[in-house]
Amino acid sequence: MPFLSISIPTPRKTPGGSAAHLTQRPALAGDRPRPASLLRRRRRPAPGSASAMGFGDLRSASGLQVLNSYLADRSYIEGYVPSQADVAVFEAVSGPPPADLCHALRWYNHIKSYEKEKASLPGVKKALGKYGPANVEDSTGSGAADSKDDDDDIDLFGSDDEEESEEAKRLREERLAQYESKKAKKPALVAKSSILLDVKPWDDETDMAKLEECVRSIQADGLVWGSSKLVPVGYGIKKLQIQCVVEDDKVGTDMLEEQITAFEDYVQSMDVAAFNKI
Repeated sequence: MPFLSISIPTPRKTPGGSAAHLTQRPALAGDRPRPASLLRRRRRPAPGSASAMGFGDLRSASGLQVLNSYLADRSYIEGYVPSQADVAVFEAVSGPPPADLCHALRWYNHIKSYEKEKASLPGVKKALGKYGPANVEDSTGSGAADSKDDDDDIDLFGSDDEEESEEAKRLREERLAQYESKKAKKPALVAKSSILLDVKPWDDETDMAKLEECVRSIQADGLVWGSSKLVPVGYGIKKLQIQCVVEDDKVGTDMLEEQITAFEDYVQSMDVAAFNKI
C-alpha cells in the first residue's frame, strides 16, 4: 500500500514574539472582527502625572482644617513614629492650631515636645508637596511669599503689631511706676516683741515702789512699759514682774538687763520670764 507524503508548515517567530504559521487562513465572510478593547494597548502613566499631595496653605484656616482631617485617624504625618515628615509640616505651621481643631492641636503639641531632638528623628525631610492627602496642592510657600509681598507694599511706616507692642510697653511702665509708688508709701513692717521681766530685790526691806520707779525711768526709742505687779517669792520677799514691748531692731534684753541692774541699791537681779514675738 503506497504511503502519502504530507508537508506541515514550520512555525516561525513574529516580531511580537508569538509563533505564527507561514500560511494563515484567509478571513471568511462569516468571521467577526476582534473587539477593539483587545487590540488597545494598556498605557502607562506619563512621568509627573501622579496625583498632587499637600495640605493647601498651612498658614491659613483652610489649610489647618485639611491637616486636622488628615490627622483624625493618624498619630503622625507618616508611619507610626515621629519623623522628619512631622518636622517639615510642623515648621510650616505658623503656630498652635485653634482648640476646635483638636487632632491638629494634639499633633502640634506632641511634635513640639521633640524640639531639642528633632534633628535626630528618622527619615529625610522632603517638600511639603510630598505629604498629606492626595488631590490637594500645597500652597504654603506661595501664600507666605504673597503675604510677604503684601506686607512690603502696605507696611511703610511700621506694622500694627509694633504699635501695639509700644502701647503695651507704655502701659506696663505706668503700672510698674504705680506699684513702686504704692510700695514706697506703704509703711514698713516693724518687728516687735512682748517681754515679761522678773526684777528681784535684795531683801524684804527693799522699797518696791521705788524699785519700780527706777525701772520705769529707763526710756529708749522702741521701748514701751506696760502693766506690772508684785509676786511673792518667799520669806516676805516680793519680786517686781513688769511687762514691756520693744522693737527688735532698737531694744534688746541685754540692754534692759544692763540698765535695770545698774540700780544696785534696789535690784539684785533681772530675769526674762516670757518672750513672745508680736
